[in-house]
Formats: sequence, structure tokens, C-alpha cells
Amino acid sequence: MDKTGRAWPPKREVRLPFLHDWLVATGVFLLAVAVGYLLRSLITAYALPWAARRSLALTEVILRALRGFLPLWLALAGVSGAAKYLRPPFEVALLLDQAVAVVLIASLTLFAFNLVSRAVRLYGERMESVRPIAGMVERTCQVVIIALGGLTLVNQLNAQAITPLLTGLGVAGLATALALQDTLANFFAGLYVLADRPVRVGDYVRLESGVEGYVLNIGWRSTHIRTLANNVTVIPNQRLAQSVVTNYFLGDKTTTFSLLVRVPYTSDPDQVERALLEVAAQAVGEVDGLLAEPMPVVSLNPGFGDFSLDFNLVVPLRQVTDQYLVQHELRKRVIRRFRAEGMMLASIQPLLAVAGGPTPIYGDSPARHASGGSPVPGA
Repeated sequence: MDKTGRAWPPKREVRLPFLHDWLVATGVFLLAVAVGYLLRSLITAYALPWAARRSLALTEVILRALRGFLPLWLALAGVSGAAKYLRPPFEVALLLDQAVAVVLIASLTLFAFNLVSRAVRLYGERMESVRPIAGMVERTCQVVIIALGGLTLVNQLNAQAITPLLTGLGVAGLATALALQDTLANFFAGLYVLADRPVRVGDYVRLESGVEGYVLNIGWRSTHIRTLANNVTVIPNQRLAQSVVTNYFLGDKTTTFSLLVRVPYTSDPDQVERALLEVAAQAVGEVDGLLAEPMPVVSLNPGFGDFSLDFNLVVPLRQVTDQYLVQHELRKRVIRRFRAEGMMLASIQPLLAVAGGPTPIYGDSPARHASGGSPVPGA
């Protein structure tokens, strides 16, 4: 006891290890290392071929990621076992445990990093819906794993430092989220577009804003669309995700085009119908983009105009962008055919007196998709 009458704390007896203690500890360590390398060899020789034969791709990925770390983990277990057997001084034991924990946390972080990267690449190669976002998901998971591993390591080295660090990260994260609100919205909208795939690279699309063209690239912030005028329009992903999009290449690319032809009321409707069908049939094979099936259709629709009979010639197209060449060629052929048969197109003079401005003799009406009747852009 001391002078105040309190008992002294019991002293820990420090025992110096004998030679056989060192031999046993060394044997424990070497045995653990040997078991680690044995397991690694068994995985390489038996487990991986077995997984490959049964087409267990995810199991194979896990085994490959696990194979490289087993000897290290067993060696760390051997070090801990040997240290407990030797019973070193408290300070030495604490330092050794700290070192083992640091190496273990770092190796587990690296293991998770490799495992997630390989798994995401695997599913990106095998699943078409995941392929566009595989790279973005892989990088996001890698950042999260490294951040969690780093925080765990800091907590292991100094538990008191983790609280102010988390507080600082929380405040910084909130400030960053507020400052990058639009950027983050575009980022997650890009993930949605890439995962749901309402539009894909190479598709011809039209937005409700009127922008239309080929999708060149879908990035993490914006989507690039090349118009037919060879200009590139940059659309933020958030606006693209919120927009009504007509994708003319989603599913069947074939569509139809409707050509409006106006003739005088004195015209024979049967003659007009026959002439338009023959013009369309003769153009098949001669005009690029014009299809033979389904058969062209002529209808007296919208029908009775103010000063003309209005016919619609509906023809099938290979894809929506073929409409411009097809309508150009069909209009020329209709004019030549009508002139050859002595038929007339409706005069616009009466319309000029009523409307007070020029009105086209004939033109194209909004074309309809063969499947659902959505208008063709530019019509």
C-alpha cells in the first residue's frame, strides 16, 4: 500500500519466452502460412476449373479475388496466434495488434475493390441493360469502398479523430451537394437514361422541344444529338429524362410517310387513286428507302376541302430519315404522271383570295408510325 492506504495495482509478471516457446510460435506462424498457400493452390487447381465447367461466373470472380489474399490473411492469423503464445509485454502486444489490424483493413479494402470491379465488369459484359452504366457504377463503387476503408483505418489508428472527421465530411458533403445540385441531378438522370435505355447511341430521336437527330453520346452530364444539318445539340441529362421523347429506332425502324395530294373537284377519284398507286409501285426499287411491303395505300382523306379533293398517299419507309428523298422523288413522279394523263392539281388561286397568303398546292401530312401512329419529324 501507499501512504494513503490504497493498494498498489497488481504488477503484471513479464515472462521471457524460452527457446521452445519461440519454436512453437514459429511453427504456428509457418503452419498458418502453409495453410494459406495450400488453400490458394486448391482454389487454382480444383475450385476455379469446377466453377468454369458449371458456368458459375460470379463464383469464379469471387474465387479469383479471394485467391490472392488467403496467404496474407492466414499469415496475419499466424502472427496473432504466435504473439498470444509468446505473451510479449503489453505495449508490444498492443502495437502488434494495431499493425495486424491495419494490414487486415487495408487488405480487406483492396479485396472488396477488386471483387466489386470484376463483378461489375462481368455483368456489364453479359447484361445489355447494365453495359452502358458499367463503367460509371464501377468507379462509384470503387470510390465508396476506398472511402469506407479509409474511415475504418482512421478509426482503428485514432478513434477520437473519426468524430470530427465525419462531422467535417458531413458539412463538406452538404455544401458540395448544394453547390453541385444541377450537376448531381444530371449525373443521376444520366444513370437513369443509361439503365432504362429510352434512347441509345445511334438512335434517331425527337424531343418535345423539337430537337431531333442521331444520338452521338450519352455522358454523365449531357447527351449529344447530331441533327440532319450536321450540327450537334447538347441536352442536359435531366432535361432529357423529363422530356417526352419519340425514338424512331426503338424496336422496328420501319415507318410510313403520308403525301397529301390536292386535285380539283372535277377530277375522277378512281383515276386519281389508280395513278397514285401506280406511281408508288413503280418507285419501289428505284427510290432508295421506299419499301414494297406493306403495300402503298391511297385514301380520300381528309377528303372534301374548301376548293379541292384531298388524297393521302401512304407509303412504307425503311427508316424515318428516308422520308426526305422519298417525298422529293414521289412529288416529281406525281407531277409527271398527272401531266401525262391530262390530270390537274388543285389551283391555289381561290385559296389566295380567302386566306390572303400563299398555300401549298399539295404537300405532306404528318406521317404515322406503322405500329402506333406517331408523327414523323419534319412532316
